[in-house]
Amino acid sequence: RRRRVQVVAPSAAHRSIDGPEGMMARADAMSFLSLRPYVAGDDIRHIHWTTVARTGELIVREHSDPIAQSSVIVLDCRAEIWDPVRFEQAVEVVASLGTSMIDAGIATVALIGSDRIASGSSVAQSARALLDRLAAVDTNAEDRRPPTASLPVGDRGGSLIVVTGVATIEDHQSYGQLGRRARSMTVVEVASPNAPMPRALSRAVTTLRVSSCDDFARRW
Repeated sequence: RRRRVQVVAPSAAHRSIDGPEGMMARADAMSFLSLRPYVAGDDIRHIHWTTVARTGELIVREHSDPIAQSSVIVLDCRAEIWDPVRFEQAVEVVASLGTSMIDAGIATVALIGSDRIASGSSVAQSARALLDRLAAVDTNAEDRRPPTASLPVGDRGGSLIVVTGVATIEDHQSYGQLGRRARSMTVVEVASPNAPMPRALSRAVTTLRVSSCDDFARRW
């Protein structure tokens, strides 16, 4: 079946749109540095439209390096971790985050099930390709590995975001290994606030527990 995917723009009030907290990733990486007011001559591709919509002012992204960074979003499709309602919310988190990053000019890859969807030169076409895939995605009862187990080597160096349910200790071990190599790594758990939360095993990984897509948008 196909679903209608709701998109809710993340606030970007607590971290940059592609994940790093405090508006800055590791100092040794090419990264998004901050948001600042637009001045004549700025590249319009760097306008941060989410902030423009919220404030009414033209705001641009400033980078610590002129080379564009990349970001990877992974949707955990293991059937064993989801109930239908939470999975629908997770799909909307990926849609909201992915379309916002594409809109911000970030080179974005979404790993959804066995599919790899990479953004291209057209913002509209890239966002549509992502939303079309999410409209048809379903859980997989046969896959029991951590969602990053088969992550391509070429997708491991930028900003990495995993959208999952309640992560297990084994999941955190996998995330910790990746987090030490990535520019930044964030695990978004779409789950009940009362669900047990294993202690993160690596300081290189940030875990954000949210109850819904709206909750995610407020706290991102």
